[in-house]
Amino acid sequence: MSDAPLTLAPQPLMSAAGNRLGIAHFLLWLAATAVVLTAFRPVLSDNVFPIAGSSGGRFSSHEHFVACVAVATIAPIWGAALAGLGLAGWRRVCGGALFPVYPGHWLLLVVGSGVVAILPFPEIARLGGSLSGGRTGVLNLAPSVAVAVALAVLVVATRKLDTDSPWQPLFLSLAVSCGVMLIGFLWDAARFHSRQENEFVLALLGFAWCMIFVFALIARSIADLCQECKYDALHWVGIALLPAHLVWLIVWVWIGGNAV
Repeated sequence: MSDAPLTLAPQPLMSAAGNRLGIAHFLLWLAATAVVLTAFRPVLSDNVFPIAGSSGGRFSSHEHFVACVAVATIAPIWGAALAGLGLAGWRRVCGGALFPVYPGHWLLLVVGSGVVAILPFPEIARLGGSLSGGRTGVLNLAPSVAVAVALAVLVVATRKLDTDSPWQPLFLSLAVSCGVMLIGFLWDAARFHSRQENEFVLALLGFAWCMIFVFALIARSIADLCQECKYDALHWVGIALLPAHLVWLIVWVWIGGNAV
């Protein structure tokens, strides 16, 4: 019998194929959605987010309805992204199936990081805010912070993708559009704090670029389905986030325009 010491072979890493949706993912999504709803509850108060108009700076019934619909419908979308971010942290600490791996995984993290960045702002506004412009000024900075954090994660995601991946040019395009949007948000925030009228030109340009990205993302996803590329369910959840965001924005703008 050999006297050689017994050594254990290192366990191979689990593949991303283990990312199958289950009841735990559903419960995580519900919990993350509840976090978003709780964080944005102050936005529904006219003491935090006054709307000027016929209601004299207070919520009218129509305006309150629009705000409730906006928060209630975005919460499940942002909740999915927040759950994806939490799952990535859990897998990082406790191990398990590889995550993030696929492009959709990274989109979950990109949107989720932006959600985490924006969540504190309603509560800061409720407490009064110490930044120039008061409560409205604090809320006016929220998009800039959210886009900046999401852009940082997006840059990391772009570097992690294979250079020959057809998704990398799409991620680069999204990074450029987010950069343009960020410059626009910062410019408009500066104009707001200097009491100048906002223009939103660069922000709208970046948003238009994002819309083009969404259609390119859908086309790329259809091509992947036709080529029978092997992706897990969480990848497709991440892919669905941005089109869902676009649909939400269109519906919200439509409801807002008809609730006057």
